[in-house]
Amino acid sequence: MLYMTADQKSDNKYLQKCLDFLNGGKLPGNKETVELGDGIRCIGNYYETIPAETCPFEAHYKFADVQCVVEGVEKIGVAPVSKGVAGPYNETKDVYFSEVEADEYVIMEPGSVLCLMPEDLHQVKVQLEEGKPEKITKMVFKVPVELLK
Repeated sequence: MLYMTADQKSDNKYLQKCLDFLNGGKLPGNKETVELGDGIRCIGNYYETIPAETCPFEAHYKFADVQCVVEGVEKIGVAPVSKGVAGPYNETKDVYFSEVEADEYVIMEPGSVLCLMPEDLHQVKVQLEEGKPEKITKMVFKVPVELLK
């Protein structure tokens, strides 16, 4: 897991490509996907946060998630995959779910960027304050894992 802000620079040219796209103009609409080349894509996510107990933990094998909040505030729970038991794997979507407790919560505010690798189980859409949903605009970049090593 790597936490940074959208105005920082990265030594990794593929992560920098994501940051440049994020800061460079028109972002995709809800569930729209933009291909950035090199196998990287950006998916627009627009939703309201929900209680933690309704948010599953997920992880991926082939792609890292680079999650970038544009508007709103949410928490993302994070735990190592070694603490969970992997459920069935959906190869088409490169995702599996796991039952686990968060080791920590990262507060994601506008401009926050969280890079989650295959070893990071993550729980998104979590309300900052129970019972107080917040509208979120977030861009999720799917980056082939080998580009971030």
